[in-house]
Amino acid sequence: MTEITNQIKTDISVEENSKNEYLIFLIDNNHYAINIYDVHEIKSYFNIAINSSKNAPSFLKGITHMENMIVPIFDLRLLFSLDQLPYDNYTIVIFINVNSTFFGVIVDSVSDIISLMPDQIKPAPDCYKSMYKGCIENIGTIGDRMLFIINSEKLLLVNELVEFNNEKI
Repeated sequence: MTEITNQIKTDISVEENSKNEYLIFLIDNNHYAINIYDVHEIKSYFNIAINSSKNAPSFLKGITHMENMIVPIFDLRLLFSLDQLPYDNYTIVIFINVNSTFFGVIVDSVSDIISLMPDQIKPAPDCYKSMYKGCIENIGTIGDRMLFIINSEKLLLVNELVEFNNEKI
């Protein structure tokens, strides 16, 4: 019995000390984070051929061909109801893989990859969850810097809503 208890304590201790790794990017001078394990590829916006559709919601910039797949591309600025800015040399498309479903998100720039300990991650206030279409569930902190942590699966749900309903969100 004590052996099992010690193993459980060890497993909990390892879990508490485990780090979560995130890709950090900027939108409108705010730092956002996405689990690095959900990131498939990062490319400059200008290195991607995007085919757009006039009937799509404004944040759905179009589709592109990637590794024998047709992948939708979303502008996170527009999805999060921020002002459109011209794309520049820093504009990046992050290709995300959630359960073998791929999509791209346009961000202002990518800054780095960081590790966060569980005690550096707190639940986001409800108002932020609704403001960001349910995609932000947690906020990470590193010193004075706050990171809006995006849940890739929730972002995928937005993708599916657009794909299947062709409605504005």
